[in-house]
Amino acid sequence: RKFQRRNVNLIHAQLKNTSDQYVCLPDEEELNIFFRIYDDSMEEKGTGIVQISQRAVAKVLETVQLYQNEGWAVLDKNDQLLAFIGLLLTFNLCTQIAKSFAVYYFKCVCHDEYLYSIFGLAIIAEMAGLLCFPKIAEKISREKVYAFACGLPIVGFVLLGAAGYVAPQSKVLVIVCCALLFFGSGLSLGVTTCCMADVIDYGEVKFGVRNESVTCSAQTFLMKAATAAAGGLTGIGLQIVGYNAKAVTQSAATVMGIRVLMIVIPIILAFASFGIYKKYYTLKGEKMEEITRKVNEMHAKKQTA
Repeated sequence: RKFQRRNVNLIHAQLKNTSDQYVCLPDEEELNIFFRIYDDSMEEKGTGIVQISQRAVAKVLETVQLYQNEGWAVLDKNDQLLAFIGLLLTFNLCTQIAKSFAVYYFKCVCHDEYLYSIFGLAIIAEMAGLLCFPKIAEKISREKVYAFACGLPIVGFVLLGAAGYVAPQSKVLVIVCCALLFFGSGLSLGVTTCCMADVIDYGEVKFGVRNESVTCSAQTFLMKAATAAAGGLTGIGLQIVGYNAKAVTQSAATVMGIRVLMIVIPIILAFASFGIYKKYYTLKGEKMEEITRKVNEMHAKKQTA
């Protein structure tokens, strides 16, 4: 090109006499980027040239600015995304806290550490809950499914707490309690995955742009955040209740504290999760049908445009 023939020697000399790795020079039509080329042994071999039209540069800058503005809108102004984050975070904290304190519960309350291995194997029930979710969702509304998803762990925790007094070393009761807990967790995973898709559609209707990346990453991030928070709360909780790792038996106050951390706190979080879903998450029934209709209309217009 004319620009290259006129300036390439000048640019090559400029790069040779400086430590700069690249030089950008615009003209009326293009942005010209000159950069050093190295071989595998990092010996400089020459100068590379990339030319980008000014229209393409303007489009990139426009898109970046749009994304920055929408990123805040998605997180700050999307009420249903905030509700989704709330219900997902509380439920994940419920299960993760239980998993973190389970080993101490079975050791100090039930006096049988072997029961923790049964607790871990019961996660098979979570996979079963996820597999059964589509069939259950065909029979009842998603809100009722989430009621079961939160209700089953509550029942499981109540039974596990009662078993700690009546039959603390009963393997059968532990299996039943953990099956209820994790089956509900599997149902919750199915419901929240569907909710995530609905939140994406809602955001597209509200803001005019589809933001799958921000919304989908929220689920993974919150699950990891809940795991990290539960790990931190484990140490804090054990310190508060006076747990002594060197003691053969823990005091009555410590045992009661572990019962509260393992049973009561997760039950409160499960109730909170369903409360958020019931009161603040509104993408249900006719409203969701209307949003789906609008999304389909928007996509049809884009295809015909």
